[in-house]
Amino acid sequence: QVGEKTANISTSMTVKECADLFRSSPPKLMSGAAKLQGIFAKASGGVFTADFFTPRDTGPFAGLEEDPPTFTAGTFIRNGAAAANPTELHMYVWDRGDQRQVAVVADHGLMTGAVHAKRLVTQLADMFKAQDARALVKFGD
Repeated sequence: QVGEKTANISTSMTVKECADLFRSSPPKLMSGAAKLQGIFAKASGGVFTADFFTPRDTGPFAGLEEDPPTFTAGTFIRNGAAAANPTELHMYVWDRGDQRQVAVVADHGLMTGAVHAKRLVTQLADMFKAQDARALVKFGD
């Protein structure tokens, strides 16, 4: 991946509430074509689920991280039934006492995927604001 779209969110939601929101997000973030593909898969007896993983920094300086996140999660969001490369979406949560700092990151390629990555980050940030009206969001690239 060459680029990324980001949102930094300050929220009063608990770490578990942030995790639950992320866990429930893939069906809400998928494009209509990807959702239709899921319906066909279920109708034919198959499954169409989001795979989750824990993003890990395996670089040589990872052990020097002074402020590691309390919780991390990642998933892949399809951009359409025929899209060969789904967008990788990560969420990092830091527990700051009465507030949680959340970083949402979607990677994209040099020539493709930037619009989809931006849409995913924006929609996930909107989901946080819908659950916590006082959540503060700052977008970056």
